Amino acid sequence: MHTVVSAMPFGINEFKPGLAPPKYVIPPAEEGNVQVLHVERAPYGVYVGDGRSLVQTDDSEIVANSIVNDFVSAQLVHESGAKPALFVLEGKVSAEDVKHRHKPALDSALAMQKVWFWKLVQLADDDWQKYRQHKMITDIQKFAAKALGLKKDWLYSVTDTQSCPGCGSTVLANIAICPNCRAVLDSDKAKTLQFASAK
Repeated sequence: MHTVVSAMPFGINEFKPGLAPPKYVIPPAEEGNVQVLHVERAPYGVYVGDGRSLVQTDDSEIVANSIVNDFVSAQLVHESGAKPALFVLEGKVSAEDVKHRHKPALDSALAMQKVWFWKLVQLADDDWQKYRQHKMITDIQKFAAKALGLKKDWLYSVTDTQSCPGCGSTVLANIAICPNCRAVLDSDKAKTLQFASAK
Protein backbone atom coordinates (compact mmCIF):
# COMPACT_ATOMS: atom_id res chain seq x y z
CA MET A 1 0.00 0.00 0.00
CA HIS A 2 1.03 3.62 -0.65
CA THR A 3 -0.36 6.92 0.60
CA VAL A 4 -1.02 10.03 -1.47
CA VAL A 5 -0.65 13.13 0.70
CA SER A 6 -2.28 16.44 -0.17
CA ALA A 7 -1.72 19.78 1.58
CA MET A 8 -3.63 21.65 -1.12
CA PRO A 9 -6.51 23.99 -0.20
CA PHE A 10 -8.59 22.46 -2.99
CA GLY A 11 -9.68 18.91 -3.69
CA ILE A 12 -8.77 16.67 -6.58
CA ASN A 13 -10.76 14.10 -8.50
CA GLU A 14 -8.57 11.88 -10.67
CA PHE A 15 -10.18 9.41 -13.04
CA LYS A 16 -8.22 6.31 -14.09
CA PRO A 17 -10.34 4.47 -16.66
CA GLY A 18 -9.88 0.71 -16.69
CA LEU A 19 -8.62 0.47 -13.12
CA ALA A 20 -10.68 -0.72 -10.18
CA PRO A 21 -11.52 1.62 -8.58
CA PRO A 22 -11.52 4.06 -11.52
CA LYS A 23 -11.87 7.24 -9.42
CA TYR A 24 -9.56 8.70 -6.77
CA VAL A 25 -10.85 11.64 -4.72
CA ILE A 26 -8.94 13.73 -2.19
CA PRO A 27 -10.84 16.49 -0.33
CA PRO A 28 -9.33 19.95 0.27
CA ALA A 29 -6.87 20.25 3.15
CA GLU A 30 -7.60 22.98 5.66
CA GLU A 31 -4.69 25.26 6.54
CA GLY A 32 -2.20 23.45 8.77
CA ASN A 33 -3.67 20.04 7.94
CA VAL A 34 -3.27 17.39 5.28
CA GLN A 35 -5.53 14.90 3.56
CA VAL A 36 -4.40 11.36 2.83
CA LEU A 37 -5.59 8.77 0.34
CA HIS A 38 -4.57 5.15 0.87
CA VAL A 39 -3.98 3.43 -2.45
CA GLU A 40 -3.95 -0.33 -2.91
CA ARG A 41 -3.04 -2.50 -5.87
CA ALA A 42 -5.52 -1.90 -8.70
CA PRO A 43 -6.72 -4.64 -11.05
CA TYR A 44 -7.52 -3.96 -14.71
CA GLY A 45 -8.57 -6.10 -17.66
CA VAL A 46 -6.44 -6.73 -20.75
CA TYR A 47 -8.24 -7.95 -23.88
CA VAL A 48 -6.37 -10.89 -25.44
CA GLY A 49 -8.70 -11.67 -28.34
CA ASP A 50 -11.55 -14.10 -29.05
CA GLY A 51 -13.71 -12.37 -26.42
CA ARG A 52 -11.24 -13.21 -23.69
CA SER A 53 -9.45 -10.89 -21.28
CA LEU A 54 -6.91 -11.35 -18.54
CA VAL A 55 -6.87 -9.56 -15.21
CA GLN A 56 -3.62 -7.73 -14.51
CA THR A 57 -2.76 -5.66 -11.45
CA ASP A 58 -0.93 -2.35 -11.13
CA ASP A 59 1.20 -2.00 -8.01
CA SER A 60 -0.01 0.59 -5.47
CA GLU A 61 3.14 2.66 -6.04
CA ILE A 62 2.41 2.93 -9.77
CA VAL A 63 -1.21 3.96 -9.13
CA ALA A 64 -0.30 6.47 -6.41
CA ASN A 65 2.42 8.10 -8.53
CA SER A 66 0.06 8.18 -11.50
CA ILE A 67 -2.51 10.13 -9.44
CA VAL A 68 0.13 12.67 -8.42
CA ASN A 69 1.94 12.97 -11.75
CA ASP A 70 -1.21 13.23 -13.86
CA PHE A 71 -2.65 15.95 -11.61
CA VAL A 72 0.58 17.95 -11.39
CA SER A 73 1.34 17.76 -15.13
CA ALA A 74 -2.12 19.18 -15.91
CA GLN A 75 -1.50 22.37 -13.87
CA LEU A 76 -0.43 25.78 -15.10
CA VAL A 77 3.18 26.98 -14.55
CA HIS A 78 4.34 23.87 -12.69
CA GLU A 79 8.02 22.97 -12.69
CA SER A 80 10.42 21.01 -10.48
CA GLY A 81 10.60 23.63 -7.71
CA ALA A 82 7.07 24.98 -8.09
CA LYS A 83 4.19 22.55 -7.90
CA PRO A 84 1.19 21.48 -5.80
CA ALA A 85 1.79 19.99 -2.34
CA LEU A 86 0.88 16.49 -3.46
CA PHE A 87 3.25 13.57 -2.93
CA VAL A 88 3.48 9.83 -2.26
CA LEU A 89 4.67 7.98 0.83
CA GLU A 90 5.24 4.26 1.16
CA GLY A 91 2.82 2.31 3.36
CA LYS A 92 -0.44 3.25 5.05
CA VAL A 93 0.35 6.61 6.63
CA SER A 94 -2.08 8.66 8.73
CA ALA A 95 -2.48 12.45 8.49
CA GLU A 96 -0.92 12.80 11.96
CA ASP A 97 2.06 10.68 10.92
CA VAL A 98 2.58 12.92 7.89
CA LYS A 99 2.69 16.04 10.10
CA HIS A 100 5.12 14.49 12.62
CA ARG A 101 7.14 11.59 11.20
CA HIS A 102 7.25 12.94 7.62
CA LYS A 103 7.53 16.64 8.41
CA PRO A 104 10.58 17.29 6.16
CA ALA A 105 8.71 15.90 3.12
CA LEU A 106 5.64 17.95 4.02
CA ASP A 107 7.64 21.15 4.58
CA SER A 108 9.40 20.69 1.24
CA ALA A 109 6.07 20.16 -0.56
CA LEU A 110 4.55 23.25 1.10
CA ALA A 111 7.56 25.38 0.13
CA MET A 112 7.27 24.29 -3.51
CA GLN A 113 3.52 24.92 -3.41
CA LYS A 114 4.09 28.47 -2.15
CA VAL A 115 6.41 29.17 -5.10
CA TRP A 116 3.81 27.65 -7.44
CA PHE A 117 1.08 29.84 -5.91
CA TRP A 118 3.15 32.96 -6.57
CA LYS A 119 3.64 31.89 -10.19
CA LEU A 120 -0.11 31.28 -10.56
CA VAL A 121 -0.88 34.72 -9.13
CA GLN A 122 1.66 36.38 -11.43
CA LEU A 123 0.07 34.67 -14.44
CA ALA A 124 -3.39 35.75 -13.25
CA ASP A 125 -2.15 39.33 -12.86
CA ASP A 126 -0.81 39.27 -16.42
CA ASP A 127 -4.06 37.86 -17.82
CA TRP A 128 -6.17 40.33 -15.82
CA GLN A 129 -4.06 43.24 -17.06
CA LYS A 130 -4.49 42.04 -20.61
CA TYR A 131 -8.15 40.96 -20.68
CA ARG A 132 -9.91 42.30 -17.53
CA GLN A 133 -12.20 39.26 -17.61
CA HIS A 134 -12.95 36.99 -14.67
CA LYS A 135 -13.29 33.98 -16.97
CA MET A 136 -9.55 34.20 -17.64
CA ILE A 137 -8.75 33.45 -13.98
CA THR A 138 -8.98 29.82 -12.82
CA ASP A 139 -10.37 28.69 -9.48
CA ILE A 140 -6.93 27.37 -8.55
CA GLN A 141 -5.41 30.81 -9.18
CA LYS A 142 -8.04 32.23 -6.81
CA PHE A 143 -7.16 29.58 -4.21
CA ALA A 144 -3.49 30.57 -4.62
CA ALA A 145 -4.16 34.27 -4.00
CA LYS A 146 -6.30 33.51 -0.94
CA ALA A 147 -3.68 31.12 0.46
CA LEU A 148 -1.04 33.85 0.10
CA GLY A 149 -3.34 36.38 1.78
CA LEU A 150 -3.44 38.63 -1.29
CA LYS A 151 -6.21 41.01 -2.29
CA LYS A 152 -6.68 41.11 -6.04
CA ASP A 153 -9.35 42.72 -8.21
CA TRP A 154 -9.75 39.43 -10.05
CA LEU A 155 -10.51 37.58 -6.80
CA TYR A 156 -13.98 39.07 -6.63
CA SER A 157 -16.83 37.19 -8.21
CA VAL A 158 -18.93 38.73 -10.95
CA THR A 159 -21.66 39.46 -8.36
CA ASP A 160 -19.17 41.65 -6.45
CA THR A 161 -18.49 43.82 -9.51
CA GLN A 162 -20.28 46.21 -11.80
CA SER A 163 -19.67 47.66 -15.21
CA CYS A 164 -18.75 51.35 -15.16
CA PRO A 165 -21.26 53.33 -17.29
CA GLY A 166 -18.50 55.83 -18.11
CA CYS A 167 -15.77 53.60 -19.54
CA GLY A 168 -17.30 50.11 -19.48
CA SER A 169 -14.54 48.60 -17.34
CA THR A 170 -15.34 46.07 -14.63
CA VAL A 171 -15.02 47.63 -11.16
CA LEU A 172 -15.95 46.65 -7.61
CA ALA A 173 -19.64 47.03 -6.84
CA ASN A 174 -19.24 49.19 -3.72
CA ILE A 175 -16.92 51.93 -4.97
CA ALA A 176 -17.89 55.60 -5.28
CA ILE A 177 -15.58 56.65 -8.13
CA CYS A 178 -14.33 54.59 -11.06
CA PRO A 179 -10.53 54.18 -10.74
CA ASN A 180 -10.18 54.10 -14.51
CA CYS A 181 -12.18 57.05 -15.85
CA ARG A 182 -13.03 58.88 -12.56
CA ALA A 183 -16.80 58.70 -13.21
CA VAL A 184 -18.87 59.12 -10.02
CA LEU A 185 -20.71 55.84 -9.47
CA ASP A 186 -22.24 56.59 -6.05
CA SER A 187 -22.72 60.34 -5.53
CA ASP A 188 -23.89 60.00 -1.89
CA LYS A 189 -20.80 58.03 -0.96
CA ALA A 190 -18.53 60.33 -2.99
CA LYS A 191 -19.81 63.38 -1.05
CA THR A 192 -18.63 61.81 2.22
CA LEU A 193 -15.07 61.29 0.99
CA GLN A 194 -12.13 63.63 1.34
CA PHE A 195 -9.24 63.55 -1.07
CA ALA A 196 -5.75 64.93 -0.58
CA SER A 197 -4.97 67.77 -2.98
CA ALA A 198 -1.76 67.84 -4.95
CA LYS A 199 0.65 70.72 -4.16
